[in-house]
Amino acid sequence: MRRASSRGADRALLWLYWSLSGYGLRARRALAWVLLVAVLSIAGMTVFGFPQTAKQQRATGTIATPTGPQAIDLTIQQSEPVIPLAERLEKAAEVTVNAVIFRNPDAELTTPGRYLNITVRVLGPILLGLAILAIRNQVKR
Repeated sequence: MRRASSRGADRALLWLYWSLSGYGLRARRALAWVLLVAVLSIAGMTVFGFPQTAKQQRATGTIATPTGPQAIDLTIQQSEPVIPLAERLEKAAEVTVNAVIFRNPDAELTTPGRYLNITVRVLGPILLGLAILAIRNQVKR
């Protein structure tokens, strides 16, 4: 594989393929990368993936009553943020597992949390595919 190409981009891609899964021959290496991505994702989601304050919406308007129109003003608090560390860790683990299997998170995420979720949704299946390829190659021998 290493002698196949001399261009820089090809070499970089081959180096990445080697470092992630040993050219599709090292299942443990690929699974270790999956585990590392999951742990980093859970840590990142716990620290900055969830909003710190509850999201509020405000609705104003008028309604018709028998005595005439009356102004109304409603404040709707959607959901309480997940503040305790244990709950944040649990929710982060759930979001990470869902990301690897291409499911949308049910939790409200911050912008960095959404980007982290997208990254895991791309890397997770790729790394799992490399692990499956390596296991297949070992069984085939």
